[in-house]
Amino acid sequence: MKRSIKINEIIILSIVLAFLSTTVIFAQTVKPSPKTKAKTTKAQPKTVLTPTQNGPKAQVEIPAQAVEFFKKGQAHWKNLDIQDAIDAYTEAIKIYPNYMAALGERGTINFMIAKPELALPDFEAVLKLEPKNAKFLNYRGLTFTEIALKIKETEIFNKPAADNAQKALADFNSAIEIEPKNSSYYNSRGKLLLEFEFYHEAIVDFEKAILLEPKNEYAYTYLG
Repeated sequence: MKRSIKINEIIILSIVLAFLSTTVIFAQTVKPSPKTKAKTTKAQPKTVLTPTQNGPKAQVEIPAQAVEFFKKGQAHWKNLDIQDAIDAYTEAIKIYPNYMAALGERGTINFMIAKPELALPDFEAVLKLEPKNAKFLNYRGLTFTEIALKIKETEIFNKPAADNAQKALADFNSAIEIEPKNSSYYNSRGKLLLEFEFYHEAIVDFEKAILLEPKNEYAYTYLG
């Protein structure tokens, strides 16, 4: 029996979707798609491109059962059956631990339901497989930001909050270095800088985001 999502979870999802609206990701569209190459033979494992840490992308075989669980996760995620989606992605990952798509989507769901501590290991796993993935550097940076802000709520300017904020900043810097024309990365860094009262630096980032994307409502809001 499908679990029903609570009203407050829907509100959380709506807020975070708006926050991340400048990037096109599987979580935003709520239509995730597996990174698989079609192989028409039934009952055969599907071949996907999985990045290796020290070399070019190489073809590996993902077990068909893992792909099946991944598809179930997609279907549940599309219907906002949150826990069912997480459970399905978890089963896929148990079968194939380096399943980047499943790791990424499970991490994104946990981030969206305000569980950054659960999202972080999945983003770490993705970046271990593909260290220069700008998109997931940004996601991990956002996760570090949320962890830092949670800590900051109880004690301003404490070391754990500062450490997590510094990790977030490093991830945003790396993402911008890889994709300097992606406005969402400047928004992410600007939000972090704003929360920790680096106002001048935050203004620079939001203005850069607007320069790259003149109708960037998020940047205008925080710049104001």
